Amino acid sequence: MLQYGCRFFVCAPRIGPGARGAGFSGANMSITAKRRAFIEAYFRCGFNATEAARQSGYKHPNVKGSQLVKVSEIADEIQRRIEEKIMCPEEILMRLSEMSRADISEFIDRETGAINWDAVRKKGYLVQEIVHEKGKQSRIRLYNSQRALELMGKHCKLFIERLEHSGEIGGDVTIRVVYEDDDSQTQEAT
Repeated sequence: MLQYGCRFFVCAPRIGPGARGAGFSGANMSITAKRRAFIEAYFRCGFNATEAARQSGYKHPNVKGSQLVKVSEIADEIQRRIEEKIMCPEEILMRLSEMSRADISEFIDRETGAINWDAVRKKGYLVQEIVHEKGKQSRIRLYNSQRALELMGKHCKLFIERLEHSGEIGGDVTIRVVYEDDDSQTQEAT
């Protein structure tokens, strides 16, 4: 487990049957079909437990939803799925590297000038926008490579932003701290 700032990220290998979106792990096969439906709906509804309980057929979803997310089997399965989908810092840096090196010609068929849909399927995360206009050829736009380079440079501390403060005409900076007592009297400290 890697710690970055105040959050923990788990970088687990994504190969084999447990890879992205493979569904329920063997450890949680004891979860009932209705609870499985709740978990699926929970992710579909953007982590809204009440709506997930409603969609999975529970009576009193506003009460049952908050109860279900606290059930250890369900909470463990939700946590497992979240950890499975989290991008670890290394994966983020790899994606930024790919964005900074992306070449629009990878996504255009050299012979026809049309969009190469196979390339879009393989590396669609590099594509920011595809515009279709009736009677015209489709246009494709990639994410800004300069912005990706900027983010990577900040991560590597290549660009350190500094602020310099000075008083009038380059003099010292005077800091004035004002304290208020309970009696609403003002005291100054410089």
